[in-house]
Formats: sequence, structure tokens, C-alpha cells
Amino acid sequence: MTVDDEKAKGHVALKGFFGICREWGCTQEEMMQLLGGVSRSTLAQYQEVSPVIFRHPG
Repeated sequence: MTVDDEKAKGHVALKGFFGICREWGCTQEEMMQLLGGVSRSTLAQYQEVSPVIFRHPG
């Protein structure tokens, strides 16, 4: 697995996480705790994840 594949998986995971949090109405503090006690600045960086572009492997 390449670094790009791992990065894409991380983007997908974060987008899914924030989608669930939006549906559940989580606060910033709750999201920070769910992500392992990250800081507000780290949470903000995670929220700015660029879109994932999926390519067919062929």
C-alpha cells in the first residue's frame, strides 16, 4: 500500500467521522474528545481535509 493510498483512506475516514458528527449534532468539544483529545487547531486542520478523488486501478 502506498502513502497516497493511506492518505486517501485517512481522508475518507475523516469525512465519514464529520458526517456522522454533523448528523448527531456533536459539539466541537465532543469531536475533539472522540478524536482522542486533539486540540482545537488540530480539529480545524482535520475539518479542512481536501476532497478525495477515487481512480479506477486500470
